[in-house]
Amino acid sequence: MKNANYEFWFVAGSQHLYGEEQLKNVARDAEDIVKKLNASGKLPYPIVFKGVMTTADGITKFMKEVNYQDNVAGVMAWMHTFSPAKNWIRGEVLLQKPLLHLAPQDNDAKKFEHNVRYQLREYLGIKKFLDDRGYTAFCTNFEDLKGLEQLPGLASQLLMRDGYGFGAEGDWKTAALTRLLKILAHNDRTVFMEDYTLDLRKGHEAILGSHMLEVDPTIASDQPRVEVHPLDIGDKDDPARLVFTGADGKGVDVTVADFRDGFRMIYYPVDCHKAEAETPHLPVAKQLWTPTVGLREGATKWIQAGGGHHTVLSFHIQPQQIRDLVEMLGVTLVEIA
Repeated sequence: MKNANYEFWFVAGSQHLYGEEQLKNVARDAEDIVKKLNASGKLPYPIVFKGVMTTADGITKFMKEVNYQDNVAGVMAWMHTFSPAKNWIRGEVLLQKPLLHLAPQDNDAKKFEHNVRYQLREYLGIKKFLDDRGYTAFCTNFEDLKGLEQLPGLASQLLMRDGYGFGAEGDWKTAALTRLLKILAHNDRTVFMEDYTLDLRKGHEAILGSHMLEVDPTIASDQPRVEVHPLDIGDKDDPARLVFTGADGKGVDVTVADFRDGFRMIYYPVDCHKAEAETPHLPVAKQLWTPTVGLREGATKWIQAGGGHHTVLSFHIQPQQIRDLVEMLGVTLVEIA
């Protein structure tokens, strides 16, 4: 190896399951390793970072390119976050140069794995608690988590996917409503939601529905991604959650209000839309909708009727089903249409 132009190519292995934000972290960590190895002065040839490999086709193409380039002496592959071995088999069989396989995990990757595993423990624990007692809905509150290390995010999303009702911040009424409407809709695209913020631009008027963690993935129009991000409230560990974009279509948005002398159900038909752009500073699930009567009229009448910001959004339920349900329950209905 007297050729002064030799170099080694360095790649990291991961998978799309962890989401774009985590893949960016993988790339950053890998580049940092390469930079430190080159700066050590202990290597006779430079190391060149060639990116993050996430698919079998991408890995195979990369290995073929290594074979083709005469100045590339070999490959260093770092398995950062559970890169499936099956993705590497075909490419490694084709590789005709030395391969150094590294398998350490840095602290961020270990933290990611811990946080995801903990959410799965919460999912199984809450599910068993509910099933053992015959409960079908539950609430959480970030201010009162007792011995829990994280606010249930991914855990709550998986439970709602399974058909359980949920209400955030101790909202038992919305938890019960979510469960009831999931039964009515056969658990088809009927989800806990919150009026998160408003788009008041002319021609774009809409409500951005979301929550800090807990949105049911059954309305996802893309592949949900598992991501871990800090949560500035509750003083707990960074929770894992599913991040995704909602869907286009017609739906209804429903809430229930307690006036002490009786309950009032409030709803309006809505036009649902996918988010117009990525929201890198809002790493949560998101869904846009606009009341069919328009944002101004819909929001005004909603507030006047006593509607809150926690709702249940359904792509399945029809207005007549809401009317029939209210008649069966003997509660007041406010229909904004």
